[in-house]
Amino acid sequence: GMRWFEALFERSDDVPLEANAHALRSYAACADIAGRDELAAELYGRSLAAFEELGDDLGRARLLHRLGIQAMRRGELVLARKLLEASWELHEHNEDETERTWDRSQILGTLGAVARDEGDVGKAFELVRESLDLVREVGIEWWEMGMLGELATLALLANRVEEASSLARDSLALAREMRDRPGRVLGVGLLAVVAAERGDLERAGRLWGAIED
Repeated sequence: GMRWFEALFERSDDVPLEANAHALRSYAACADIAGRDELAAELYGRSLAAFEELGDDLGRARLLHRLGIQAMRRGELVLARKLLEASWELHEHNEDETERTWDRSQILGTLGAVARDEGDVGKAFELVRESLDLVREVGIEWWEMGMLGELATLALLANRVEEASSLARDSLALAREMRDRPGRVLGVGLLAVVAAERGDLERAGRLWGAIED
């Protein structure tokens, strides 16, 4: 993806502003996934500026969310929360109910991660549960899978092992249905931790071995 975007920007001098804003955001997303944090931040910033010039509040909202995720990863939790709350406010003006629900679900999930990193597991669980409830309204299964996995992790942090087991199994079932390998790895890993917490070290070892294979 990054190679295609690099080629695009090398060959394109006069791109319409709207197309440029979207292309920069997608290029940034590729850089983000590839672990090129500084490049992603630069591209997200350029995309945000383009959406601001366009007066596109939805585009701005989505960029603020992504910048909030980056701030969270850097441990800048106050900044992350500020960016996420600004994104939430802009989404208030989106008249497309399905889009608004989906975007809010993502923001709530990220706010849950911020609360987790702040050490407030209870608040994190509440926010991620809200995210899960919303995403089920719009049927985005890969996000549902991720939120179930996050809830299982939070349940383990709270020493709620049986609840974690149920959530992990639900996450794993969706991952299998979608043939999502990283999701399957996460689900099996969570069940390995559940087994270890129950004292079943043999099962935990088998599950970890399955991941390694």
